[in-house]
Order: sequence, then C-alpha cells, then structure tokens
Amino acid sequence: MTSARTRTIARTAIAALLVLFACLIAPQAAQARINVHCAGGASSKLGPGDAWSAGVASVDPIVSRGFPMSMHEHQFFGNLGLLSMDRPDLANYADMMGDKSSCNMQKDTAAYWAPTLRYISGPKAGQLVPVMRYEMYYQSWNDKKTDPGKQTQPFPADLRMVAGNPMAQSEADMDLRAVNFSCGNFSSKAARLGMKFPTPTAANCSTATNLRTGEQRYLTAIVHFPTCWSGKLNDHVQLGNTADFMGDPMFENNQMAYTVNGKCPTGFPVKVAKARFTWQWDYRGDGTDIAFSSGMGAAAGKGYTFHADFWNTWDQPTLTNAVNHCINTSKDDSLLHIGNTPKNPGLCGIPVP
Repeated sequence: MTSARTRTIARTAIAALLVLFACLIAPQAAQARINVHCAGGASSKLGPGDAWSAGVASVDPIVSRGFPMSMHEHQFFGNLGLLSMDRPDLANYADMMGDKSSCNMQKDTAAYWAPTLRYISGPKAGQLVPVMRYEMYYQSWNDKKTDPGKQTQPFPADLRMVAGNPMAQSEADMDLRAVNFSCGNFSSKAARLGMKFPTPTAANCSTATNLRTGEQRYLTAIVHFPTCWSGKLNDHVQLGNTADFMGDPMFENNQMAYTVNGKCPTGFPVKVAKARFTWQWDYRGDGTDIAFSSGMGAAAGKGYTFHADFWNTWDQPTLTNAVNHCINTSKDDSLLHIGNTPKNPGLCGIPVP
C-alpha cells in the first residue's frame, strides 16, 4: 500500500510539473491594441534625424503657439512636414494633413515630441543620447485587454495633449503613473516588474542586469495620457498655450482627465483610447552624465520635468478604423492587423510581456 501511495503521489507531482511547464511555454496573452513605431529600426526610416525621427528643434506648436522659439529643445517624431514649415509654431490642423511620417504606419501623421536628452559631461558632452526606438501603444480606455462593449472612441481630430508636468521641481510634483523611467523590458529594472523611477539617476541602469541573452539594459521612459474627454476642445487659434490637456496641475483648461478607480470622473464622459508612449535610449549609465532640455532652476535636466506632447493629426478615418478593429473587439490574439499594404501591416495585438 505504501508503494502504491508513493506511486500515486509521484504521478500527481509529475502531472503538476507538466501543467506548470505547459504554462511557462504557452504563448503569452495578447492585448488588442494599435502599435506604431516612429523611430528606430521598425520606423518608416524616412525621418532625417536620430534613429529616423522627425528631427530636433526648439519649437513647441502646442504650448508656445506664436513663439518662434520655445523654452526648451524637443525631439520630434511622426509628421515629417511640421519642422519643414517656415513657422511650425503657427501650424494648423489642415497644414499637417497628407504629410509623410517617420512612423511605420504612413497614415499616422500625428506629431509627437518630447524634451531632448543630451550628455552633459565626458567625451560626448553636448551630443544627443541616441534614441534606439520610439513607439506608441494605443489601448482600450480602461487598459483592459479588449473592449467588446466598443466604448473606446478615437481621439477627436486636432486634440492636443501634454502628459507629465513640465513645471515640476521635485519628485513630489510628478506622477509616476503618468511618467516613469526604467531600464528596458527585459532587464532586472523593467517597468513590467514594478520598477518605475522618477529620474534616470534614480533608475541607475548601470546596476541593472539582463534577463535575456544579449544586451537588454537601455534607459527607457514611459508616458501615459488620460482617456476621459469632456467632449470639447480649447481654442487652437489663440497665441500661447493651446493644449486641451496639460500635466501641470496649475493648468485650469483641461478637457481631458485620467480615470479614477477605473471610471471617468464627472464632466469627462467620453472614453477615448489610452495612449502610451515609450522611448528607449542607447544608454546604460548611472544618469549623472545626462540631462533633459526641460526644467528650470535646480530641477533643470533632472527628469522630474520630462513630458510628452501629442497632437492628433492622424488621418482620422484610418485612426477610427484602427480603434474599431484593434481595440473594440472581443478577439484576444496576436493576429489582428491594420495597415496600408501587406508588407507594412502595422501590428495590433502584440504579446503583452
């Protein structure tokens, strides 16, 4: 009897191990979402700048409309016509239509930009830290894997948002749920492992280790935009700040809001796609020899002020089709596609790590 019981326990243990092994090797769950690459090897490779981005300039068509020079330098992605204009600070929605894009989906002619990152000491002082990739994930409004109820709406045409607080003076002035730094998705300091830091120095990628064969430690920034809309847009013709949303808590004209306990707050009933932007730089240092162009006083370059600008100048019918096909679905697989040609489909539904 003891022998039979031993065999039964052994068989049970083996079965459990087989189930565990099957779980480990099974394909990872996928999230239905739009995935667009606008810099790096997966971009359109049409951009003139670093990693085929759209270029670098001290201009800000959202926050500093009507001012030829903005408060700090930005690196641009997406729309390739903006920086070729005589006065990009005075660009209007119609000016952006039909341009080429640095993105792998050519119908994504939206404009994206953020403060530049440069070396401030050492042999590369003054040089841009090379961008390895820049991409956007557009997901369901509440970050669920799919939205079979079809609640997620496309962004309204001409929506202008700035996520992150450009006026932050310390970590207390920033929200790590909106902006955070880590060291690569397959490093020991990955955001998916809960490693979310306020600055590159706090992330200190020099102490990260690789979780996959080969170099995986790259300074990474992730920015999340709000998903609840009031149904109105601000005046985009006035001079000065034309944003419909600013991460600065002192800004009083926000037409967008983040969810609260998974729900849109009162006054912001329209649910739009969640935009999550990801930068990855070819940098593995401790953060002390680099700085962002944004910030004032003691906070200058620290990372507290890192933010991202998004101007929705997508080809709107394409964006609407992509949201309906890639997000408002009950399908949960990695085979959904949306795009212009079979050779450049623009994946949606990529595996979630």
